[in-house]
Amino acid sequence: MSRKLAIILTVVAVILCGCPGIASLALAALATSQNVVDAAQQSGVDINIYGGVDGATLAVRLVFIAVALVLIAIPVIIGLVTFFISRKKASTTVVQ
Repeated sequence: MSRKLAIILTVVAVILCGCPGIASLALAALATSQNVVDAAQQSGVDINIYGGVDGATLAVRLVFIAVALVLIAIPVIIGLVTFFISRKKASTTVVQ
C-alpha cells in the first residue's frame, strides 16, 4: 500500500467516522449536562448527577457513548494499520 493511499484512507475514515463520533460524544455530553441542570433547578441545593433518570434515558446515553467511541476508534485503527503496512513495505524494499 502506498503512502498516498494510506493518507487518503485515513482522511476518509476521519471524515466519515471520526466527525460523527465526536458529534455523538458531544450529544451524549450535552444530554448529561442538561440533566444535571434540570436536576439543579428542580431540587435546589440537592444535585443528583442522575437527576431522576429512568432506565431508557440512561440506556440512550450509554448507546450514544458506545457508538461514539467505536466511531472515534475506527480512524485511529485504520491510521495505525495503514501506517504500519506502508512502513513494513518501505523497510522491505531494497534500493540499489
